[in-house]
Amino acid sequence: MDIGKRITQLRGKISREEFVEGLGIHAQTLYMYEKGKRQPDLGTLRNICDKYHVSADWLIFGDNEQQEQPPALGDAAECASCDDLRYISRELVKQWGIACERLHEASERERELRKEIGALNMENALLESQVEDLQHQLSLSVHKDDERTQQKTA
Repeated sequence: MDIGKRITQLRGKISREEFVEGLGIHAQTLYMYEKGKRQPDLGTLRNICDKYHVSADWLIFGDNEQQEQPPALGDAAECASCDDLRYISRELVKQWGIACERLHEASERERELRKEIGALNMENALLESQVEDLQHQLSLSVHKDDERTQQKTA
């Protein structure tokens, strides 16, 4: 099951409009997530996890069960024990690691794409130069043919 299907499962019978309240996205965007046509960004994933009390592991990877998380850090004063704080800390470190890894992968891909774009730009410039040369040669050839035709008719 992918993220979109898990979001659909989490939404249940709630309308898309109700589900997105406070998430900073439109119902149409949620529809695109559910249909697998778009992927939510990390901020949206975090907001969904916080609002609907599901683990990021479950929402992103389908790992574990759809478990409720202990209170968020903003509610630390309401935590029943230090164990809750330790759990929150471990989850944050894990999610931070995942986010950093994905950011690194995206940066690497961006570097690769920039290199490819540079090579394509150079190839494009070379092709444009060759086209200009060919156009010039064609123009000279047409001009010479015109001169020959004029000399024959004269």
